[in-house]
Amino acid sequence: MDDKVWVVIVIGLFSIIVALAAGILRSIGGDRVPAAIQGGAVAFATTMTLGLIVANALGVV
Repeated sequence: MDDKVWVVIVIGLFSIIVALAAGILRSIGGDRVPAAIQGGAVAFATTMTLGLIVANALGVV
């Protein structure tokens, strides 16, 4: 596969890890499950978007 595809895959996997960590931290902090899931989703979307913007700005993707 092309290097650009691998960069997008790595950004996606990193976003999933950040989303899981955000959801776990919110549930440990006392939030209910729906709020923790929503926090994880927000973290995923934010990390994925910023990762792709930075990769695009650097000319990688």
